[in-house]
Amino acid sequence: MRYNNRGLVRREQGDVVGALADYDQAIALKPDDATAYNDRGIMRREQGDLAGALADYEQYLELGGGMQYGNQKEVEHDIRTLRAQLPSKGFWRNFLR
Repeated sequence: MRYNNRGLVRREQGDVVGALADYDQAIALKPDDATAYNDRGIMRREQGDLAGALADYEQYLELGGGMQYGNQKEVEHDIRTLRAQLPSKGFWRNFLR
């Protein structure tokens, strides 16, 4: 929890690299901490890492974060939005030929 809290502070201060490092560390120390995935997902989305944000949001829901914190529908909406924004795998397969 300590690293996640520090990540939140660093995010507020504009320290993107430090915040992401703290979220990574929080997850490494406690991989079942849904909150760290959600917070890192928010940060990744803000930085344009849509695939990373999507993976984090999905893990957050898998760990039960949406039910625990009452934002299940909101995160599900964010996941649908991110999926719509990401090119399909078929697009990249055809693009790279």
